[in-house]
Amino acid sequence: MQLWLQNSYLELRSFSESRGGNQANLNGGILKALKVPAPSIEKQMYVLRLLNEALSDVNKIRRACISSFNEIRLLPQKILSEAFGDVNTN
Repeated sequence: MQLWLQNSYLELRSFSESRGGNQANLNGGILKALKVPAPSIEKQMYVLRLLNEALSDVNKIRRACISSFNEIRLLPQKILSEAFGDVNTN
């Protein structure tokens, strides 16, 4: 709905500008008269499945990135440990 409204902005402005006045605004009457296209329930469910799969993939990538970041953050300590060994000064 939000994307459709953003995409229809210029058309919606033309409705309000045709009423005249200094500042053309949308009002309840114009909004109530809008016919918002909506896909069938089957199409909506299909899109929802695609989005859920994509979000699952995004979450997997996010977890992998966090894991890689944590490994990179510890890299200097590992390099020093390998270069000089564990030095205990007790």
